[in-house]
Amino acid sequence: MAGTLQFGDFELDVTAYELRRLGRPVRVERIPMELLILLLERRGDLVSREEIVERLWGKETFVDAETGVNTAIRKVRQALKDSTARPVFIQTITGKGYRFLAPARSKVSLNQDRASLEEGPIQPLIIPSTASIFVKNGANETASKLVANATGAEIAPKHSSSRRNGTIWAISAAGLLLMLAMYLSRGSLPSSHSAGPAVTIALLPFENLTGHADQEYFADGLTEETIAVLGNLNPKRITVIARTSTMAYKRRTKAVGQIGQELGADYLLEGSVRRDESRVRVTVQLIRVRDQSRIWSESFDRFGSAVIQIQDELGNAIARQIQGKLSPGEMAPRQQTRILEAYDPYLLGRHFWNQLRPNSIRQSIEYFQAAVAKDPSYALAFAGLADAYTILPITSDAAPREMWPLARKAALEAVRLNGSLSEAQSAAGGVDFWLEWNWDRAAQRLRRAIQLNASNATAHSRYAQVLSNSGRPNEAVEEIGIARKLDPLSPITNTLTGQFLFYAGRYDEARDALQKGFAIDPDFWVAHLTMGQIHERGGRSAAAIEEFDKAYEFSGGNTLALALKGYVLARSGKHSDAQRIVSDLIQTGQSRFVPPSNVALVYAGLGNRESALEWLDKAYEARDVHLVFLTVDPMWNDLRSQPRFKELLRRCRFVP
Repeated sequence: MAGTLQFGDFELDVTAYELRRLGRPVRVERIPMELLILLLERRGDLVSREEIVERLWGKETFVDAETGVNTAIRKVRQALKDSTARPVFIQTITGKGYRFLAPARSKVSLNQDRASLEEGPIQPLIIPSTASIFVKNGANETASKLVANATGAEIAPKHSSSRRNGTIWAISAAGLLLMLAMYLSRGSLPSSHSAGPAVTIALLPFENLTGHADQEYFADGLTEETIAVLGNLNPKRITVIARTSTMAYKRRTKAVGQIGQELGADYLLEGSVRRDESRVRVTVQLIRVRDQSRIWSESFDRFGSAVIQIQDELGNAIARQIQGKLSPGEMAPRQQTRILEAYDPYLLGRHFWNQLRPNSIRQSIEYFQAAVAKDPSYALAFAGLADAYTILPITSDAAPREMWPLARKAALEAVRLNGSLSEAQSAAGGVDFWLEWNWDRAAQRLRRAIQLNASNATAHSRYAQVLSNSGRPNEAVEEIGIARKLDPLSPITNTLTGQFLFYAGRYDEARDALQKGFAIDPDFWVAHLTMGQIHERGGRSAAAIEEFDKAYEFSGGNTLALALKGYVLARSGKHSDAQRIVSDLIQTGQSRFVPPSNVALVYAGLGNRESALEWLDKAYEARDVHLVFLTVDPMWNDLRSQPRFKELLRRCRFVP
């Protein structure tokens, strides 16, 4: 489902992920929002509790279904001001599920007034017959089904040419970007040869003027790829704000000056894309923040596969412009695919990866696989695969020994194909840290990733993680500060800042950093985990348990949140409650992977050192990713003097 649906006084903008009542936004947390979308998709039909659990948390996720569904339904009803006794919107079918009662209609707006400004005679769009859609003739059926369901929208056959054109205009970003870079190098910004100050640029999300909501991921992908390439131009002269922060201004209403101030940017670049059956037009403008003046604006028309040749020609022109500052050996070419059918699934992969939810990460893997199937030399897609395989054990309780070889293979292939790609080095560094437990090599690769693209906020964050867990807390805080400057509105960056300050023993500063993260995303579950740990250290058990309960709900049942709660219950003297959590974790582990370190953590809280050490040995055998925190997490302090614990740290290669 995509677009906007109206019902009663409400409208749900699925694309913007926003509920409004009489035009005013209504705050809805992520899980209740997903439930509301599901009920609207199935309006008039009975939606069973089992279907709700599968949609919201997945089949294999450990979650208290009864509590989770009841809580989500209650919050949806609160948002809609609906009554259980006399429901207008949501009817309870006792023992079965729920039904959305109210009629709903689509609200369509193609923004014709603004689009009319783009009118004008342009060349016809020439589309090679081989570039119709990224899968055809029965090839890669899995990816084909996924594309048909991209972003949950029903894509009618009449949009097939629109999707085809979307692939081509997305790739034309290279030509647009390179023209912009030539302009920047010529003089409006300080040139790479001048001694003027470095500048910071924020690329705001490109606006999709196609009139089709199911094409949003193209506009978002164009934004992300342009940001990445800009970061490679001249890292000593140009700093580029990360995608997560600029995406906060999608469908922006704030003034340019305010956005620039909030992002710490000297210049804003904004643009839009418009196309029909015969043309592609990209319009961009560069705005100087200090006086909000538009210093450059231009529209570009593109057609056919010629955009790929333009990419190479203008890429060489940029290299000549920045050669005065970077030697040829330091240049970091960002090589996109030359195959149109591979670029489309890559963008979809990034679209779902950026949602950072278990099910969406698994969807991203399908798309990245489709991309490399079409182009086996696609280093960026292999880097995306490595990132997805690596994060699943961290966020989704996936078995590390299953993900480890897949992540390693994808990361090594990305580096082999293009070792000068910042994303490839960063992905490989992530595998080295979380799964290989080779922290020296992880640090080396992440430093290389930063050297290749100093604006790669993810690489800075990962390097800070290595520093923190290696016992270098002050350096870690300094490094995450760089990432935070590049990505100030990222929930994960602010959360990691709080986490590293917490491990450094700077609890008040950690709390302040987490509060900034909550202001951006109050439902970000990792932030609730860290805040709960801060409360636990301060002796505030009830507050800690409340935070862990929120983390459990917002994560969809991550067992680390449950284990942390068990630890606090045990330390508070509620041993029977803690033991119950241990039993639940062990029982759940009979049917699916549960990190053994989570069981060990509750036993540590209970003071049962032998059982805790036994389960830590099991965690070692399972390659449990959570063991990387043994060096810094104060909850393991009672075991640090134990010879078996010290030996475990040596076996993991966390200490000499």
